[in-house]
Amino acid sequence: MKVKSISVLTVAAVAFLIMGLSVSPLQASQYLGEISWTGTNSNNEPITAKAAISRVNGPYYEAQGQGTTNSVKKDIIVGGGVLVGTKLQLTGTVTEATSTSPVVYPKAVSIMQVTIDQTTFNATFWQLTNSFDGTNFGAYYITGTLTCISNPFSLVPNSQAATSLMLLD
Repeated sequence: MKVKSISVLTVAAVAFLIMGLSVSPLQASQYLGEISWTGTNSNNEPITAKAAISRVNGPYYEAQGQGTTNSVKKDIIVGGGVLVGTKLQLTGTVTEATSTSPVVYPKAVSIMQVTIDQTTFNATFWQLTNSFDGTNFGAYYITGTLTCISNPFSLVPNSQAATSLMLLD
């Protein structure tokens, strides 16, 4: 009995050591700021949107936000992306938060790509949506442009802020 306890404990310790050596150090995303836009889509519908942008590490970013079309249809947007040259390329998943027109938008989910200019924060997007009205499935493709209406911020964080986020022993 005692031998089994030691061998199980030894195996557990070795497994923990191996797993512990392969785990990356904990790093937090750095919140950079919130950006707001107005714009129109390819159906000439007005859009307002805003998103919080954080830098994960290196050229990798994450974004969480919301958008409203025609002041009625509100969407929740979550995604991530990469800084390529002077453009932040984000891919996002979109789900509808509210709807006052259940026949048109009872259930919908989209995938979208947003390209944000690093200097002006103006953006373009395309979106592919699948919807279900309770009986029929539908799909549509839409594009649009967004104009930044808030103060742009740097996508490259300063080292002082990054250092203050480090968890030290």
